[in-house]
Amino acid sequence: MSQVDYIASLRGQEILIETLQKDICRETAWLFKEQRKEIGMTQTELGRHIGIPQSNITRFESGKYNPTLEFLVKVAAAMGKKVKISLEDQETERNQAMDRGLGERFAFRDINMEETAQAIDIEQICFPPHEACSPKSMTERIAAAPELFLVAVDKETGEIAGFLNGVATDEPAFRDEFFTDITLHKPDGKNVMLLGLDVLPEYRGQGLAREIVKEYMKRQKKQGRHLAVLTCLDEKVEMYKKMGLVDNGIANSAWGGEQWHEMSYTING
Repeated sequence: MSQVDYIASLRGQEILIETLQKDICRETAWLFKEQRKEIGMTQTELGRHIGIPQSNITRFESGKYNPTLEFLVKVAAAMGKKVKISLEDQETERNQAMDRGLGERFAFRDINMEETAQAIDIEQICFPPHEACSPKSMTERIAAAPELFLVAVDKETGEIAGFLNGVATDEPAFRDEFFTDITLHKPDGKNVMLLGLDVLPEYRGQGLAREIVKEYMKRQKKQGRHLAVLTCLDEKVEMYKKMGLVDNGIANSAWGGEQWHEMSYTING
């Protein structure tokens, strides 16, 4: 066993030090490359600033070079930044890496009218008949509030993999009428009532639901919304808590003959 093959035990998981080093190198290279592109600096210009050939920058950004701290400090300074080191738990690190991968696999955008039938089919797949929104309600919602109907499209197939949709209102609490009465939608409303987070079975377990919620809240923040509210069954409460929502207790909802929790997300406090 070579020196780089030492095994570290982290929370009961045995991980090769060499594997960890490679992961950190790739993530660091990606971060610096994105920063360089964001400020509009070429590899040649960056190399000139720190006195090294452009080929060395290419090697670093490809993840094939294990940089020293001195090198990272120089590169960061040349881009007007400074290096800060933080320690994060493994779950946070995995989520961040997963988010980057999802951004490459999926396009997040408002739904198109011609995708209405596809959205209706997905709703029927994701929810049992007594919980699913009707085709009529889905059609009306897409027509009236497409800007509140965010879809995640698989870039490879061009098909919708999942979505999150809702309507805007000034009301602070959820009621079942939001599912069926589209006239309650107020385009300039300060709050959003979320009416369905749907992810097709074959795309589950990959962090897509979390990424859809994250992207949705980011968009609503730009729109100046204050609060997002949804209802969920008891077994989904912990999942939504991990996405940043707060459990407000049992909801004023009897949708589908079930007992629901009302959960909320503060978009702009």
